[in-house]
Amino acid sequence: MGLPLQVDPSTVATGVNTVWVLVVSFLIFFMQPGFALLEAGQVRAKNVGNVLMKNMTDWALGVLVYFVVGAAVATIVGGLTSSGAADLGGAFAYINSPGDWVGWLFGAVFAMTAATIVSGAVAERMDFRAYVVFAAVITGFIYPVVQGLTWSGGLLAGSGFVGQA
Repeated sequence: MGLPLQVDPSTVATGVNTVWVLVVSFLIFFMQPGFALLEAGQVRAKNVGNVLMKNMTDWALGVLVYFVVGAAVATIVGGLTSSGAADLGGAFAYINSPGDWVGWLFGAVFAMTAATIVSGAVAERMDFRAYVVFAAVITGFIYPVVQGLTWSGGLLAGSGFVGQA
């Protein structure tokens, strides 16, 4: 049995990195109530409920859609636009891999934040049902394609773009 301070430095670094990504993910996640309050303060009283429901939709629907298809789309786009090959089975590996949930959470909070930013721009201008469709499209396809081009090793990552997570 080794001494308590005799730990592999790479294990400590992995733990610190994981905690940091979780802290950042939770901070981004809790930006959602701030966006909701900001948007509610910028619209007429009759539209506050609609704006708040759009923000709640971003939380619930955004995370669900990103889990079902978004993370896989990012992996596939990263593989197709880089020198590697796209592996459809490997694209959904995060579902059965308990170690990949931190990276998935990081991507999910940014996907739902992308949808929320747009919800503020269309406050009082867009029907709720149309917004639900838009939120599903942005969290399932639009944001994951951009993520695949940058953070998932895709075209921009191979061109010297610095933005790797």
